[in-house]
Amino acid sequence: MLLRGALQRALGLFRLVLHKLPMGMRQRLRQQHSLMSLYSKALHTSRLFYGTLPEHKQQARYEKLILLQQQALEQQEQALQPDALIDCLVLNPSMQDLPMDTLKSLQDIPRVRHIYLVNANSGLNTADISQFNKTRILPLHTHTELDHALPLLLLRAGEVLHQHAVAAFLTSGKNSNGVDVVTCDSDTLHNELGRTQPQCYPQWDPDLQLSSGYMNTGICLFAEEHQRSIINFIAKETHAAAYALWLVTVYTNESDVATTHLPFSLLHRKTSYPMKWSDALNESGILIPAKLEITAGKISDTAVIRWPLASQPLVSIIIPTRNGKALVDTCIASILRLSEYRNFEILLVDNNSDEPESLAFFNTLAETEDKVRLLQYPYEFNYSAINNFAVAHAKGSVYAFVNNDIEVISTTWLGDMLMHVMRHDIGCVGAKLYYANRRVQHAGVVLGYGGGAGHAHKYFPHYHAGYLNRLIVTHHFSAVTAACLLIKKEDFVAVKGFNEQDLAVAFNDVDLCLKVQALGRRNLYCAEAELYHHESVSRGTENTPEKRSRFERELVYLQDTWPEYIAQDPGYNCNLTLRQENFALREV
Repeated sequence: MLLRGALQRALGLFRLVLHKLPMGMRQRLRQQHSLMSLYSKALHTSRLFYGTLPEHKQQARYEKLILLQQQALEQQEQALQPDALIDCLVLNPSMQDLPMDTLKSLQDIPRVRHIYLVNANSGLNTADISQFNKTRILPLHTHTELDHALPLLLLRAGEVLHQHAVAAFLTSGKNSNGVDVVTCDSDTLHNELGRTQPQCYPQWDPDLQLSSGYMNTGICLFAEEHQRSIINFIAKETHAAAYALWLVTVYTNESDVATTHLPFSLLHRKTSYPMKWSDALNESGILIPAKLEITAGKISDTAVIRWPLASQPLVSIIIPTRNGKALVDTCIASILRLSEYRNFEILLVDNNSDEPESLAFFNTLAETEDKVRLLQYPYEFNYSAINNFAVAHAKGSVYAFVNNDIEVISTTWLGDMLMHVMRHDIGCVGAKLYYANRRVQHAGVVLGYGGGAGHAHKYFPHYHAGYLNRLIVTHHFSAVTAACLLIKKEDFVAVKGFNEQDLAVAFNDVDLCLKVQALGRRNLYCAEAELYHHESVSRGTENTPEKRSRFERELVYLQDTWPEYIAQDPGYNCNLTLRQENFALREV
């Protein structure tokens, strides 16, 4: 604590000195990436950077949340019929000792009928088993030994089930018409500290599963076909990642699975199963039929999934601007110089520029660069209308909406985003955007922040993995920012583009994404596509009464149009705060 206090004081002094320097010198310092990286890491250690809660405060919040969840779970238990039962499948990856803690937690739950053990034959004849009801604990080899009359709950050795977990799963299956799979949150059970480190998952996310295998246990199967499928699968795959890999096959085989997630910590982990997720995927061979390329992610339990491109579609990159010669120069030059994917056109849309230097530059750019066309939009600023106007002139089958204050970092940015947007079940694709000092500006949008919408992990340092590794893997968010957004032309046309009547400036990208999602698509945050975003430099801030009034009207429109997402974003968890963008637990 003393060290952290000293670090905070030092950083405060550094900021004071920095603000006393001339603007030009400050800009040069910010361009020294090694210096800014050291500064960012110091801020990360001090927790000043992005408002992360200290562990003791997070734990205090969790203990209150546990009590609140306990009350709700007890009510579900009391409301459920006494004869409502479940079977459990326990995978023992080590194939050595019996999972005593797991078995004890299950035996203490009357609603558990049979406990099927995989990889535990040697232990069933030992003295240790004498303390359990042997008629409930059975070895399992094939699905023919399983009675499919009841739901089947998947666990691994070393995991302890909450006393009311079965009631919660059964209640969810009863209340969710036609549900096939139910999942839950989890935490760590420490011998001295008790329940800690809650993991609060979003609703089922196939891309998060592909890139991180995040859902790997605590999975309840209601459909008999899925029970048979998992038993057949673990006959070949008996390691700790087996359940996670099976869920990947459910998606890649395009199975129609109704899935719901319970925001209760029903599973307590006493054993960790470290793994290299990319190796698990490659060695299983399950993605070979889909011709997906799998490489190691930034940390061992993540992977980068590359989808094949069946064609090379023309991408129309649309960049609105008013003046901003330097911004536009940096933006377009970086696109032309660094983009490996070359089948694109750039539509620069001039909205009433009046600086002679900018006007001359835009004309010269259009005359000298074959890929650049200059359009004139001589009306009042309306972001939605400008982009709707531009697409009428676009030749591509994919639109890329890009702000004039964007600067490319990764050479593969366009190809990375394009391979996802061309998937039939994907709608809008957004990028990972940084401020100039390499803090995160955008990594997906969460509905409900501040009663509207906000950017997940905002201000986190560039090297941070994020909550549940969500900063460094590609996965679903309900919305992404149009500061850099790709969408298929057919989807844009289907939803009638941006709403220029009600959302001239704010939330038009969120509204677009939600309309596309209503088509049955999923929107994605692409973690591999990295760019700088100098955030609305030319537009300015909402700092006048007129602008604030317009912003408030647009916020009300968003709230009235998409109330279910404001109330609970499926890409987020209701146990997490909506007051900050840092994935801390909410206060109860």
